This record gives sequence, C-alpha cells and structure tokens, in this order.
Amino acid sequence: MTPSLRLAVVQPPCVALDVAANARLHAEAVWLAAARVVVFPELSLTGYELAAPDVDPTDVRLAPIVAACASTGSVVLAGAPVDGANAVLAIDGGGARLRGRVDDGLDLPVGADRVDRRRAQDLVAAAAEERVTRTGGLEADVRAGHV
Repeated sequence: MTPSLRLAVVQPPCVALDVAANARLHAEAVWLAAARVVVFPELSLTGYELAAPDVDPTDVRLAPIVAACASTGSVVLAGAPVDGANAVLAIDGGGARLRGRVDDGLDLPVGADRVDRRRAQDLVAAAAEERVTRTGGLEADVRAGHV
C-alpha cells in the first residue's frame, strides 16, 4: 500500500511589503499544519503586493520558514516576486529555491513552455497525490509532465 501524503493549503494573514513578518506567519502555519507539503498563495511572502521588491531565495528573512521545515520535515511552496516575475519558491530545511513563475495568470514551470491553468492545476494535484522527491534536500520539482 502506498503511504499517504498530507497536504495543507493555507491562506495566512499577511502584512503588506513585510517579508520578515510574513515569513514568521508562514512558519507558524507550517507548525500548525503538521503536513508534508504546505502550499501558500502567490505573492503571500510580500503581502499580495503586486509592486513589491524582489525576494531572493537566499534572503535571510526566510529563515523562520526554513527552520520550521527543518523541524517538521515539511516542504513549503510559497509565492513571491523573483527577478521581476511572480514566482513560486520551494522551501525546506535546506533553504529556498526558485521553482516556477506565473505569467499573465498562467502557471509557467521553470524551463517549460506555457501551460494553461487547468494543466497547472493538474500538475499541483499530481504533486500532492504522487510524491515529493529527495535530491540532496527535499525538493518539490513541478515541471510540465514531471513531479
């Protein structure tokens, strides 16, 4: 029998343009969710501000989320502006990595061609149902057709 995978989708309260405060709120949610994968909305790390400055995946303000993931074994998918694009960061106990970006409201996995919203939803569902892979650190790698 395949082991189950607990997935949590969280919409935390956010503080506009305050990555440090939002990272603490995200970390609290990771602790409360007690899930293997915790998914947050796009731009949640910057308080849903469209004109927010970029967040570097190595930003020390993300440390509370990294620490929560290290303690719980969780993987977080959270939204933030990266390199001028609305992006998805994968965060685990080893740090944060850019995993994808959003363009014109459609999910664009890194290195993939444009996919429609339904296909993007299918990819997220497949990630939740199938597996989280381990390659060095924990990594949720969502690419067109691959999880």
